[in-house]
Amino acid sequence: MKTLRIGIVLLALLLAGMAMVPCVSAAENVAIGVQKDSSAPTNTFISKDDIITNYIPIEKAREYAIDAFTECIFIKTLGDSVDWSEANLNPDPIVIYDLNGEQLFYQFWVEKDGIRIGKIRIAASKVLGSPIKLIGTASPEEFDQRNLDAKVNKILAADFKGYEIASVKTVCYDNPSIGLLAELHNSQTHDVKRIIVDAGFNDYLTVPQNERQLSESAVMGSYYNSIPRSQIQQNIAIWEKENARIQKILDQANSLGITEKTSSQHIQVDNARTQKTDDVLKSVILSGLRFPAGVKILSPFSSTFQGYRDWCAVGAAWAITDYYRMQGQIQSSRSLDQIATKMNVYGTTHGPTSDDEYHYYIDSWNQGGLGMSWGRQQRDPYFYEIMNSINANNPMKTVTASGHVNPNLPNGHARAAYGYDDRYTTKRVYYSDSMNPPVGDMYVEDYQPSLSFIYRY
Repeated sequence: MKTLRIGIVLLALLLAGMAMVPCVSAAENVAIGVQKDSSAPTNTFISKDDIITNYIPIEKAREYAIDAFTECIFIKTLGDSVDWSEANLNPDPIVIYDLNGEQLFYQFWVEKDGIRIGKIRIAASKVLGSPIKLIGTASPEEFDQRNLDAKVNKILAADFKGYEIASVKTVCYDNPSIGLLAELHNSQTHDVKRIIVDAGFNDYLTVPQNERQLSESAVMGSYYNSIPRSQIQQNIAIWEKENARIQKILDQANSLGITEKTSSQHIQVDNARTQKTDDVLKSVILSGLRFPAGVKILSPFSSTFQGYRDWCAVGAAWAITDYYRMQGQIQSSRSLDQIATKMNVYGTTHGPTSDDEYHYYIDSWNQGGLGMSWGRQQRDPYFYEIMNSINANNPMKTVTASGHVNPNLPNGHARAAYGYDDRYTTKRVYYSDSMNPPVGDMYVEDYQPSLSFIYRY
């Protein structure tokens, strides 16, 4: 396969890129197979026609990934500690599907010396709003396809004797978590099972058989089904506005020759660019952002892998604790096991109750807690509350509700918010996420509804 670099003529890259995208097999085009439930409310789920009609071609998604990659280099989207100037963008994305069977994201990898160091997640449909959904760091082990295939085969041999793998596809099963969905068929009984395997865990999740069960699941959900129908036109308008901003940046980058194409297989910024061209492009990027709205990222901040599927609250507490250690406000950090002990889940694989989790934050250090004045809210944090917390140099623990139709579900995915960016069409929040091995994730994504949050006074 011929390698790519973006040059002054972006069109050449885009036309060539169309031929480079692997064909999706017929099996991958089959919907996941969640059955319609006639008793489910008809206005709960977004129309598949709306999704498909507003699909974004993969060559257009590649443009957005190029823009996100370029902005990360020129205005340090991920903070001063992340430098992608010597990295490159792989033009061939992973296509990530929603649990309703439709294309959801294109995920592009940022690589340096052939090793993954970052990821950029692009919306596959305008109904998702802003085109750039997530920008973050990555590890070489993240979403290792061979490792996932081996896990599926091991689970098949152990728990599904008599079944065969009919199809596999990459899915977002509880945003932002992705996994491999395998559809298993038993030729004798004609039974069908659908399981999701995640790179970080040795167990698997069983996909519910109908939409109502899926909407009530506390461990997975359809991202599309969480979008109210009344919000579709607003999201498309957001997409159009961001599309215009991004196109202006790409046009300027091409005219300046800042991005180019070579035979090194990936897209990268021209190392021969000058300070003058850098200043011009940076000015174009900043001209499309809102001011005096601002950005703040708490630094240094870190992440870790939580170890067990339901220990995300433990992982978020670890990141927040380690931040205060690095700030000198406490003398030492705590291990995951120490935090889990205080949260009464050590020796188990399940997550803590909200009360046990909260006591970790408020109980004294000698009692095993963090020993600070913390508040707790059982509602969605407003964006200004996240801003106020970060401006006071305090991270915030949030529980995402993304992917769940029912906002009152008791469970969700815990993360530590450590920054915000209010300059774009959609507001953005920086998260430390402990879900992915070996060291968790650090990324920025659109501000989304949450179930609850814990904050420092």
